[in-house]
Amino acid sequence: MKSCPLLVAHGIADKVHIHYTFAWPCKRKRDGQSYFKATTDYLVSQGVILDDNYEIVDSESWDHVGVDKTNPRVEIRITRK
Repeated sequence: MKSCPLLVAHGIADKVHIHYTFAWPCKRKRDGQSYFKATTDYLVSQGVILDDNYEIVDSESWDHVGVDKTNPRVEIRITRK
């Protein structure tokens, strides 16, 4: 199992929209919203965003590209508002 990559600490404190695109490791049914919190907490722990409160993370959305057994992942797009 792969570990999370180290991210560049940008220290974003502006209002942002975060969009997550998931590529699942298998066909098991999943609740994509359940993956928001862990992913957003990781962005905070890496210093990408300063906090995940509503004053910074103004909105979130997600989609998926189905199953990718060879490269399961979450792609994250952060857009300043």
